[in-house]
Amino acid sequence: LLSINYNLANTMDKMTKSLIRYGYTAILDAGYSPADLRGGNINVYMHTTVSDDESRLLCGGLTSPTPFLLGLNRTMQANRISAYFNFHGTSIAHQGSYDNVFEALKVAYEELSKGRCDGCLVGASNLCLHPHTSMEYQELDLITKDPVNRPLDDNANGYIRADSTGVFYLQRKSDARRIYAEIVNVGSIYIGDRLGSFLTREEKYMVQLLEDTYRQCGVKPNDISYLETGSWANKVLDTQELNVIRKVFGEK
Repeated sequence: LLSINYNLANTMDKMTKSLIRYGYTAILDAGYSPADLRGGNINVYMHTTVSDDESRLLCGGLTSPTPFLLGLNRTMQANRISAYFNFHGTSIAHQGSYDNVFEALKVAYEELSKGRCDGCLVGASNLCLHPHTSMEYQELDLITKDPVNRPLDDNANGYIRADSTGVFYLQRKSDARRIYAEIVNVGSIYIGDRLGSFLTREEKYMVQLLEDTYRQCGVKPNDISYLETGSWANKVLDTQELNVIRKVFGEK
């Protein structure tokens, strides 16, 4: 990686490298060169959940005094990207569940709407590099033991882990050179007052979140023509999600 110390580049979390790569691509797809944005008031929000690179390096042993703590420090993930592109806006690294990237997207949307920045890079990454993580997820009955994913199915027995990295470059419509989609609102909710498994979700809170999000931007549920579900391929979670969809959108 250009402009990054050799030892740091060798020990840097591969998710961070992937986010830099696709952040570069997102900027190009928006019709800009990274040089156009250097020194600009661009915010960076990056989200990750589990780092297999940490397990792979620590379980494999350290053979040289390389700066692995700096390379694998995901609290600096967004800062690494800001430094690479020479962005002068806010840099925040999120860490949470897989769908927590929407919290990063929400913050970026609000900061842009309030005029506090000129653009935002929002991204998330998940790479499967070490078998231990998948083994632990299997013990929790979260991922399937066969190579078939069955979301929203009576025979669902878990999802399949896969590599994925996605980065959005967000900006105000008046500044955009290319427009692929428009964000009209983003909603998220934290439920910290519940008991029981961390996998269970209170349906009433999820219903409230959807209804509030649509109402805030003046969109009626009947106007929605396409809805993408979480589809965990878990009977309990999928059933809850379908119940929420039925309550908000009806039986159509």
